[in-house]
Amino acid sequence: SIVKNLVIIAFTRFLFQNFCDPYSPWQRGTNENTNGLLRQFFPKGTSFANVSDDDLQRVVDLINNRPRKRLNFLTPFEVLQKFFL
Repeated sequence: SIVKNLVIIAFTRFLFQNFCDPYSPWQRGTNENTNGLLRQFFPKGTSFANVSDDDLQRVVDLINNRPRKRLNFLTPFEVLQKFFL
């Protein structure tokens, strides 16, 4: 329940901070990629009321531990570790 609330808060902040200008597709790359990653686990129309905290945490862990070309094939977790340590 706490995890769901944190994800909802983070997602809401992401939505409001990541609006792109109309007719500017170059601004949507990361947003569209992240949506695609999430849709692999949660198809469109999924009710998050039916998703357990453990399932949600598993998806978050999988996405955050996936190497990204943009990050020189490091995971987001590894990049954040370097930043904070």
